[in-house]
Amino acid sequence: MNEVWRALRRLEGPPLLSRGEVNGTFRLGPDWLRVKPASVEELRECDTCATLTSHDIRGVCPRFRCPGTVRPVDQERLRENHYRVLYERDDLPPAHQTTRKSGHKSPAGRDCEGALELLSLGHELVTDVLRLQFPRLRGEWDAYSVAYAVLLGAAERLRVPNTDLNVTITRGAESGSAIVLYDDVPGGAGLVAQLEDENLFIDALQKARARVEGGWGRDSSCYGCLRSYRNQFAHPYLDRRTALKVIELVLG
Repeated sequence: MNEVWRALRRLEGPPLLSRGEVNGTFRLGPDWLRVKPASVEELRECDTCATLTSHDIRGVCPRFRCPGTVRPVDQERLRENHYRVLYERDDLPPAHQTTRKSGHKSPAGRDCEGALELLSLGHELVTDVLRLQFPRLRGEWDAYSVAYAVLLGAAERLRVPNTDLNVTITRGAESGSAIVLYDDVPGGAGLVAQLEDENLFIDALQKARARVEGGWGRDSSCYGCLRSYRNQFAHPYLDRRTALKVIELVLG
């Protein structure tokens, strides 16, 4: 780092460093912080992890602990790259991924006259399920906030990993959003079935309340209360305060 620092101070051009007003510290000059998109000719690729980068510092791969070396990208290989075409062309239809090129061949090698369709894949999971209806759930994300609080509280009460349980929500025009808690194993493991015991379910709600009533800072949620790796899709919308209000309303 000392060598990098000395090299930066020797560079010519706009002032790289300006002295700060506190304790004689330095900060990078704004003229050195301009960001510009890299051209294809400037791209480098790691020969080990295939990471693309526009920076080449003595061939060192920027990926943590990767022993590879970055080298200039093969231009011919990138010429027909699908994502490069998408970024460089502005005349593609919105559903470009569903279009087919002329002369498209079927797996049998014959000319295909059909069109590609978007499909959603899924499977049926037969397991134990508990459907919960809570008051004052105003929308989808309120329901998810309460749902993940209940899931984590239930896992703690049942003394099982929270990955043994999962949760989703259902929406109805009249009944509003409902929370569906289920065993995340085929056939069920009898976990959510235990929550039919009223005293055990109340204990689970109390543990859920304890998770969301703590002083977790200004953020609406964090990994200490509602967030987990599995619910990343909902991170911007999870709100521990909403979950707390609903759970306290139930517990009285």
